[in-house]
Parts: sequence; structure tokens; C-alpha cells
Amino acid sequence: MKPFEHNGKKFTNADAWRTAKATSKPQAAPSPEGELGGEPEDGAEIAQQHGPAHEVHLQHNHEGGQHHVHSLHPDGHEHHSDHASAEEAHEHAKKLASSGGNEEPQEEAGEPWEGAE
Repeated sequence: MKPFEHNGKKFTNADAWRTAKATSKPQAAPSPEGELGGEPEDGAEIAQQHGPAHEVHLQHNHEGGQHHVHSLHPDGHEHHSDHASAEEAHEHAKKLASSGGNEEPQEEAGEPWEGAE
């Protein structure tokens, strides 16, 4: 029997597959810049356009290989990006908050971001 697939996950149980389809949000296709929504990938460029982030949150799913960065900027802009490694996510976060300091963004403890499993 061929496994069912949804959002890149394979299911051998049809009921689990139906539940996953019914409860998940559709995924947007990555833009040519490599991010959802067509925003530039370079954190320093985002900081230059919107001001250095005054809040940066990192959420890690090490088992799933997903590392999410969420930043808030002075002009009200919110930035979201996903990265393949923790190191990549931390480097991106540093650039988003770049204002000349060497401050490390704080990791958020708690529930994983929506869509993480």
C-alpha cells in the first residue's frame, strides 16, 4: 500500500492522514528570496528597512530540524523565518537585532510555534 502524504509527511493510516489534512493550514510556497511572503532573507537588510528588532524569539525543534525566528521591529513590522539549523537561526536573529551590540537573543521556552510537531 502506498503511504498517504500531506505537507511533506507520509501517513500509513488513512484516518491520521485525513485528520492532518483537516486540521492543518495550507503552506505558502517559498518566494524566490527563500522566505514565505517574499521578504528579503538577509536579517541586516530587514533591520535596515524596519529598524533593529526590539524583540527576537527563537524556537527550536531539533528532532524535526526546524528552527523558527520571529522578530518585532520599531515600525511595527513582524518578521518570521525558518532555518535548517540552530546556528543559522541564531545568526539570522543577531542580524535582525543588529544595532552594534553583541547581545544574544533570548530563546522562548514553552509551546512550539504553530505547525511544529
